[in-house]
Amino acid sequence: NKCGVDKVVMLIDNEKFFSNQFDQVTYNTNHRGGLVYDYNLTRLSNPSQYYYRLYNLSPKHFPYRQVFARNNGIWDTTNLPVGSHPLTFEITDVIGNVSRVQMQVIVEKGVQRSSETDQPTKAWSLEVWEFEGFLEVVCRSTTPFRNPPTLQISQQNRPPVTVSLLPKGTAAYSGTYELLPGQDGILQLTVSAITQDGKQLQETRQFPVHTIFANRGGTVTYGNNASMSFPPGALYEDIFANIFPTTSYETAEGLPVVGEVYDFRPAGCPLEKQGTIRIQYPANVADPKKLGIFWWDMIKKRWYFMDDTVEPQTHSLTAEIIYPSVYAILQDNVNPVISDLVPASGNTVPASPGELSAIIKDVGKGVDETSIVMQLDGKRVDGEYDPDRDKYAYPLTKALKSGKYTLTVQAIDKAGNPAKTQSSTFTIQ
Repeated sequence: NKCGVDKVVMLIDNEKFFSNQFDQVTYNTNHRGGLVYDYNLTRLSNPSQYYYRLYNLSPKHFPYRQVFARNNGIWDTTNLPVGSHPLTFEITDVIGNVSRVQMQVIVEKGVQRSSETDQPTKAWSLEVWEFEGFLEVVCRSTTPFRNPPTLQISQQNRPPVTVSLLPKGTAAYSGTYELLPGQDGILQLTVSAITQDGKQLQETRQFPVHTIFANRGGTVTYGNNASMSFPPGALYEDIFANIFPTTSYETAEGLPVVGEVYDFRPAGCPLEKQGTIRIQYPANVADPKKLGIFWWDMIKKRWYFMDDTVEPQTHSLTAEIIYPSVYAILQDNVNPVISDLVPASGNTVPASPGELSAIIKDVGKGVDETSIVMQLDGKRVDGEYDPDRDKYAYPLTKALKSGKYTLTVQAIDKAGNPAKTQSSTFTIQ
């Protein structure tokens, strides 16, 4: 397989800050790939793309041993000199070819700036962005302010905090607020401002904070509609977990969404052990077998079925995950399709054609392998299904006698949708 590059190196101020040599990895550490790649953005597609983590989140678990990460790859700019600092990335293939790219990071004191020009779309807006361990609050306005806006943050059992919002690009201000593990509850974020003409503006947002500690695991819920759980030892570090409804997806023909689509966060968080998500479906669903938990691939723009379990007593589906992302319950109304029977109908073939085969594809929950029936002149032959190639094949162990034969193939998907039976009549010389 094309498994990415051979070596990555990052230099800051012309000194090596991070490097990883992809020389060997063992099967028993294969599940730790999420420490190396951001699974949420990495795809083994055509073309492949890899998003490498240029830091070492958990040194004792890192699957590659030839790794160097100063300060675990965390670049603290607090005491850096003001000015430009070059970041250089060197990528090497197995032959030794090297590609280099450089960017400049500007360190300033007391001012936050954006590298892009913000384009406000309305007179006054407030945005809350969630990152690992902190929130960024961005206030935008097409009307100039008399003074920079102020952000007040209040939470139960904690004194209110006032954060100054600093200029960020054009007609925008931003400030950050650190989240502290264990200090859970609803944050109330209130931004106040006065325009140059004296108009007072104020807007409030609420943000739920829920800590899940690595050493003991835990569960985050979105009411009774959805939940995400991690066993003890599943996480490499304490996280702030959340579940929000989202509209960042596309629908697929024959696979309607049932209820809400949920964004389980933090997206792409690597796990040492699998987590579990639960999504509730409406109590009036007549046939839960047609339902399934699907994952939305934001790169390929398509839905993938997750092996799930039905819990009829709670009207829920559960599935194990290797990282949080966007998941939903979809209803599978698509019939599988059988094609490309071999030998093909009308063909004349030698007495030993090698194998009998057919392609069986399904775009929903997948083909139920136990439902596949292949018959040769009405007599069942037991082959094997390869889901990676959508191929069902029966190897012939002895030559067939001369004459005409009829090959018939039937199948049903995991949602109970039947495929149209296909047959092929061929001649053995």
